[in-house]
Amino acid sequence: MDIFSSTSDLDLSVKFNSDAAKFPKEKKIRALRKFAKKLNALQILAMKDICRGQNDGCCYLISCAPDVKISVILIYVDDLIITGDDSEEIDRVQVNLGVRFHLKKLGELHHFLGLELEQNEEGIFLCQQKYAKDLLIRFGLFGSNVIETPMEVNANLHMDEGEDIKDPTKYRQLIGSLIYLTLTRPDIVQAVGMVSRFMQAPKKPHLEAARRILKYLQGTIDFGIMYRRGGYKINGFCDADYAGDKSTRRSTTCYCFNLGSGANQPCLCQPQKLNIEQQQWRHKKAHG
Repeated sequence: MDIFSSTSDLDLSVKFNSDAAKFPKEKKIRALRKFAKKLNALQILAMKDICRGQNDGCCYLISCAPDVKISVILIYVDDLIITGDDSEEIDRVQVNLGVRFHLKKLGELHHFLGLELEQNEEGIFLCQQKYAKDLLIRFGLFGSNVIETPMEVNANLHMDEGEDIKDPTKYRQLIGSLIYLTLTRPDIVQAVGMVSRFMQAPKKPHLEAARRILKYLQGTIDFGIMYRRGGYKINGFCDADYAGDKSTRRSTTCYCFNLGSGANQPCLCQPQKLNIEQQQWRHKKAHG
């Protein structure tokens, strides 16, 4: 399936009364609500086959019938990404949207919310090189020594080991930034998942483990995900340990789905902690 992508900018000019004009945030919220109402009424524009995504309210699918070429509209505030497997269909969608909205076509998609996208004959390459570089500069590790792995082999961090960090806010900001980086870096998902467990009360060993991830990024800053053309088979992988967390004695599950040549939706998680009543209820439900 060939992918054609373009970006557009919406003019969400809406008339407000004088009181609302004093509150820019309220104006933006009103404009977005009005835009959502208009978008839900696109059936009027000969787009009766449009349907909203079930898992993402900002994703709209056009021509949802099987064996039919489709187009996808992704919305973020006043920006649109229109993509699909037919360039003529994308042009038709843009014309239909232009009837109701003032669109400004920005061309092929290259940058969006920190994501960098490169389209060539081989396929689509996604990365966050600039975002990773800015992250290293922000936390003072740009140009530091390179480490070959994001985490030590068989590393197991403890909840109560080491001294407290003077400023836990900076640690939380670092982990939050690393979590966003995992969108195109499945190789650091396991390490980031480990250090994100200690957001509430981080210790110095936890900070050192997070800094190790940054040093690993220093040498792999141009890494990303490559989706090659053709062969969009989905493969899933899953693994788990048994009571591997020495602080809580809870097991850790990791799964990853591959779409063609690229990894998609990797995840590292622990099961929810249940009290005795919940465990008894689940046991009765399973065994009658």
